[in-house]
Amino acid sequence: MEHLPVEILTIILLHTLNPSPRKFRRRLSLVCRTWYTVISQNPLFWTEIGLHRSAKEFREVLRRNPTGPLDVSWTPANSRTERLVNEATEKHIKTISPESRRWRSLTLAGYLPDHIRTHLIQVPNPQLIDINVCNTYSSLRSGPPQSLPLTPGGYALRNVVLGFTTLDWDSSRLKGLRNLRLHGLQNNIPTQSQLHTIISASPELEVLALTFWEWELEMSARDLPTLDLITLDSLSTLILDGIDPLLVQGVSSFIQASRCDYLKIRYVRALAVPDPIATPRLIELLRGPLQRASMLFVNYDQLDGELVIGTEQEEKELGVLDIREATSKLAARRGICFKIQCSDVVGDNGLQPWNEVLRTFARTVLQPSLSGLNIPIEFQLLELGSDPPSEGDFQEFAFENLFEIPSICSLQLNGFHGTTSILEYLASPQPSPTTEYDDGCWPCPHLKRIIICWDEENIDGLRGALAQLISIRSRDQTKVQDQGARSRQIENRHPRRMDQILIFDRWGSTAHVWEEDKGWIWMGEGARSADWRRPMASSG
Repeated sequence: MEHLPVEILTIILLHTLNPSPRKFRRRLSLVCRTWYTVISQNPLFWTEIGLHRSAKEFREVLRRNPTGPLDVSWTPANSRTERLVNEATEKHIKTISPESRRWRSLTLAGYLPDHIRTHLIQVPNPQLIDINVCNTYSSLRSGPPQSLPLTPGGYALRNVVLGFTTLDWDSSRLKGLRNLRLHGLQNNIPTQSQLHTIISASPELEVLALTFWEWELEMSARDLPTLDLITLDSLSTLILDGIDPLLVQGVSSFIQASRCDYLKIRYVRALAVPDPIATPRLIELLRGPLQRASMLFVNYDQLDGELVIGTEQEEKELGVLDIREATSKLAARRGICFKIQCSDVVGDNGLQPWNEVLRTFARTVLQPSLSGLNIPIEFQLLELGSDPPSEGDFQEFAFENLFEIPSICSLQLNGFHGTTSILEYLASPQPSPTTEYDDGCWPCPHLKRIIICWDEENIDGLRGALAQLISIRSRDQTKVQDQGARSRQIENRHPRRMDQILIFDRWGSTAHVWEEDKGWIWMGEGARSADWRRPMASSG
């Protein structure tokens, strides 16, 4: 290292210090005199201007870097950032504002009063390539958020992360992007055509996240413009969360990203009705992360008509994306988190009930996405609770929809009504939803585990349904004895043996456990093994 040319040593040290020279700059400068000289005299090692740092450090960076590029940031660790905005902070900002023409990056992740923030945003920025302006909440405190003007003729942007801040979406500098994350836009929202122009000019885009915008599209699916397909071979993360469903449909229709590793889409109501352009694109987007999935979790809420699909169990409930999350961490995510609104939809043929919408979505999107992948599915059915729903405000889950969700290995029924009926449905072959098998087939043939809630209002019915289900689906040869072709066809499609049944009480505690090789191995107080083994009582 002693004999390396200064230019090569500088490149090596800069690469070592990336992305935070400040963190290791002092430590490396103590290695030897040569390193100290290179680091102390080269402005590229002194680019970070932390507006929340001490006045001594602030002055030292400007002294050692009088003309080079600057990375300006306001990222205090304290959540009560308004307490940190003092006279020294204002002095730092007014000192650095005239130097805006050599800013390389701008990061604002904390509260700043608008009269101070203006000195950082409403300034010339021809060399700016990285923008991360978020979490300021100015739009929530003092009216509409400010717009960040881009100096015409400047450098093309590389990373754009905005929260409650807007840009000129027609700017010629919005090209060649690697990272585009737009959060909480409330006005001046980019149109689908503007997004298409920006994305088509950024073929190396790696992360695209559009989250929690105001919904203001006043058009139908028929009015969406037909735009050319964009191939994004480098796109690893796509997030469309909390934006207008029509915009979700529009963006999905022009993006092709076969190598996408993480897909998060929420509010896909418009896609519940198949679209000849958007639906095939959505299937292609889903298959990328699904090919690397070992398990899929499907969660259906009967009350809200919401279907949540995810490769991680803890992501069944979609949380708000942290706009301050590092791009590298976001790009390293894997899997899918997908939410579909399956409420009643008005289509060309009139009103479609949500059961029909769910069935249509499963057939046209979910099944093609999983075709040939053999991914086991844990399906959870949420109901209203312990009390039966009042008539007129609730539609029961159509049992035949279980045929539409392939490879269900675990079925969880979170509710205290309707459980017995589903168990009875699973205990015998049912009419086929297609014409493939006219004499019936088994629902959920791969089912290994059932998790249900204790039905205090119908204990005898629950016991009988469980006894019938166990007698049919826990034997070494689970087949129905019948005559002729019907017996042979059902035998060829008989379900696998069940392994486990878990029964929980209303407080979430385990009350009863059945295992295939041990029978009922644990039961709640007062329960007798014989009660759970007796056959179903006759309906009379």
